[in-house]
Amino acid sequence: MVVGGFIPSTAPHRGGLGALLVGAYDADGQLRYCGHVSTGTTHRTRADLVERLTALEQPLTPFTPLAPDVRGARWVRPTVVVDIEYRQFTGKLRHPTLKGVLADADSDAVSLPTQ
Repeated sequence: MVVGGFIPSTAPHRGGLGALLVGAYDADGQLRYCGHVSTGTTHRTRADLVERLTALEQPLTPFTPLAPDVRGARWVRPTVVVDIEYRQFTGKLRHPTLKGVLADADSDAVSLPTQ
């Protein structure tokens, strides 16, 4: 999945990251919002992601159509790719867990999972 934004957290144990807002590209090349993921990482990984994503911030959402009302979201250039495990994809990820950041992955090559 491609990170298109994040929701910050003020809770000290969360490393500054409440949730990642993720998506994938459809057949027309549009980045579609697939949901948010907030579990599966260590404090250090969260802090590293916040630092990396803050450097990629942009004023507008990269998702088309617009992501649903996500209060407090900070949008980023969609260049960071993450590995997410999930139980089902029904247009949105069901029970997603972050497994890690895929450092060498091409974000443009991330396509929507089949339903």
